[in-house]
Amino acid sequence: MIPQSIKNNLLLSYKAEVVEEVCSKIEQKMASGKFEAGSDGGLRVYLGKMCESATKKPVERSEDYKRYRADNIFTELVKENGERWFSETVAKIKALPKDVIVAIIKQAEGSYWFNKVYVESDRTMSPEDEKLLTKMFQEGKTPASNLTEDEKIVSDKCLKREKEIKSKALAEASAVVYEIYFKNQLGV
Repeated sequence: MIPQSIKNNLLLSYKAEVVEEVCSKIEQKMASGKFEAGSDGGLRVYLGKMCESATKKPVERSEDYKRYRADNIFTELVKENGERWFSETVAKIKALPKDVIVAIIKQAEGSYWFNKVYVESDRTMSPEDEKLLTKMFQEGKTPASNLTEDEKIVSDKCLKREKEIKSKALAEASAVVYEIYFKNQLGV
């Protein structure tokens, strides 16, 4: 089922026992119809990943999962708790005492997830707005200085977008912090 050329290629990098074990598992899945190979290249890459995973120690696999979960925690929590998880969690946070909300927000602002969402958010602008903003920066103009009408519009647009991004990042990070740290402490 799996071409010998792919097996030979894998044998250059992995032990024969690992390659045989992985290939036999995949061939069983292919025979039962649970796995379908799209192309030889895709199959080669998939088998390579499987062999790499099989050669890792359990500690290494758990470290890979921890990294994956940290990078995708929001998506993982939505998968685990359902599509309405985020809105329900925000509602639960709003119902908490003010001092607990402040503690959650403080921890969320320094969290990895806040920084990830904040940095990766889209801040694209039209070329004209970008050119005008660059000119303002080069001239050292700030929103507090005397701006022309066009400069004021662009400045307000940028500040509004930045505020939206920060708000989104803070809301997501607060939900994650609540779910992971505070939920068990509060006994909710």
